[in-house]
Amino acid sequence: MKRTLALVAVALTAIAANAQMPDLKLSPQVEKLSWMLGKWSGNMKWTMEGTEMDSTMSFENVVDGQFIRSTSLMDIMGMKMTESGFTGWDEKAKAYKSWTFTNFGAAPRTETGKLDGDTIVFTSDPWQTMMSPEPTVSRSTMKKVSDTEMKLVLEFQQNGKFEKVGEGTFKKG
Repeated sequence: MKRTLALVAVALTAIAANAQMPDLKLSPQVEKLSWMLGKWSGNMKWTMEGTEMDSTMSFENVVDGQFIRSTSLMDIMGMKMTESGFTGWDEKAKAYKSWTFTNFGAAPRTETGKLDGDTIVFTSDPWQTMMSPEPTVSRSTMKKVSDTEMKLVLEFQQNGKFEKVGEGTFKKG
């Protein structure tokens, strides 16, 4: 009898523990971004302050709990820019949220995103980069072209409007 009661107590404890555990899988909203998962590489063409530059970039997006975790490496004019970030869904704001750390900035870049079909647009809060004395607002647009190709456009807000500073095409694989 004591053994049976002990087994029932263990079972009830396990059920109670599982009932209190949050669901750690991707939300249906983040699941819509699953086309972004995998390893990607490509080239970016930059135009900033009248100067044109080319860069190579590789990044990887993986599922990490309720988030998509991204890591990237860009080589531009001999400089290496690294980024690590997480993208998830903010149910209260009804928007995608992204937090990205870069070796080109001292604090994370926070962004809010909106998905429209196969295109997601993230707009940042003002953030400080090593390249600019003033906080920058950036906007990145990622568009799925196919299961193995995406386009990326990066814009910076200047004089109250967004101006394209970078554009590239990336292949999965």
